[in-house]
Amino acid sequence: STLPEVARLSYAEDESAGSSAFASYDERNIKDPMQRAGLRLLSAAVIPIQTAARRYLALRVALVRMWAIVLIQSATRRWLAQTVYTKKKQVAVYTQRMFRGGQARDQLLLEHCCAIEIQRRVRGLLATLQVYEAIYKITLVQSVVRRQQA
Repeated sequence: STLPEVARLSYAEDESAGSSAFASYDERNIKDPMQRAGLRLLSAAVIPIQTAARRYLALRVALVRMWAIVLIQSATRRWLAQTVYTKKKQVAVYTQRMFRGGQARDQLLLEHCCAIEIQRRVRGLLATLQVYEAIYKITLVQSVVRRQQA
C-alpha cells in the first residue's frame, strides 16, 4: 500500500514560473479528496483574513494620502489668504496715505491762510500807527507854527 501524497508547500524558487516569496499549495498535485477539501477550507478561512489585512493596508495608504492632500490644501489656502491679506493691507495703507496727505495739505493751507491774515492785520496796524504818527507830527509842527504866529 502506498502512502497518500501529502500536500506540501512549494516555494517558488523557479524563476520561469514567476518568482514569489510566498508559499503556495498546488491543488492539482493533490489526489486525496479530503486533503483537497481541507485545502479549500483553509483557503476559505485565509481569504477573509487576507481581505481584512489588505483593507487595513489600503486604509493606511488612503489615510496617508488624505492627510497629504489636506496638508497641500492647507498650505494653498494659507498662501491664498496671505496674498489676499497683503493686497487688502496695501489698499488700506494707500487709502490712509491719501487721506492723511489730504489732511496735511488742508492743514497747511489753513495755516497759510491764517499766516496771511495775521500778516495783513499786523501790516494794517503798522500802517495805521504810521498814519497816526505822521498826523501827530504834523499837528505838533502846526501847533509850534501857530504859537509863533500868535
